[in-house]
Amino acid sequence: MPVFYEQIWSLLAGDLRLLTADTLRNQRGQRIPGTEGAVQINADRLMLNAHTGVYRCTTCRRAHSRCGPNDACMVNRCTGSVVFEREDHDDYDLMVLDQRFEMVRPREHSAQIPGDERERIERDFKGTGNRVNTLVCTPTLELGVDIGDLDAILMRNVPPLPSNYWQRAGRAGRRQRMAVNVTYARTASHDRAYFADPMRMLAGLIEPRTSICGTK
Repeated sequence: MPVFYEQIWSLLAGDLRLLTADTLRNQRGQRIPGTEGAVQINADRLMLNAHTGVYRCTTCRRAHSRCGPNDACMVNRCTGSVVFEREDHDDYDLMVLDQRFEMVRPREHSAQIPGDERERIERDFKGTGNRVNTLVCTPTLELGVDIGDLDAILMRNVPPLPSNYWQRAGRAGRRQRMAVNVTYARTASHDRAYFADPMRMLAGLIEPRTSICGTK
């Protein structure tokens, strides 16, 4: 598996040049410590192309907006392959548009946001108006917040302890009992150790919180 990730990285940063080295700086223009070797998406390599058709599976007949690896159909348990069908300007098939594609509408949820503003953001996120559908959080959302119908979580780095991991991962899937949890591992030794052996984090010991009360 590490060889696969190395090949993907080489493709994105080398052959395709979609990732480029950058110097991260703060608002004063000063270099941010600990960000040496950081890379960002190279915006000059990105472009938008209008769709001219769909990719349709020869077996299940499902339509896809993109072609998957080896022309394989991306529908679960379908063994068919997809072929490109050019758009017919006289066919007003809106099936692709009817598959509930949504724009990401993110808001920050951190200690830098005032408490009343965080509560309003939480209400907007849990509400039915869909004003906010993505939260970028610090540990402010780790404990004591029932976020409701959350179905996916991306952790920017490997949490320090198993208790932290399960608290964060446990934010999702409370209503539907299913969720997608993705953890991004940095190059730090802590993250690399758990990337090589993830069961150490998943099956790690969780110590109960204790308190010591003294009396005079």
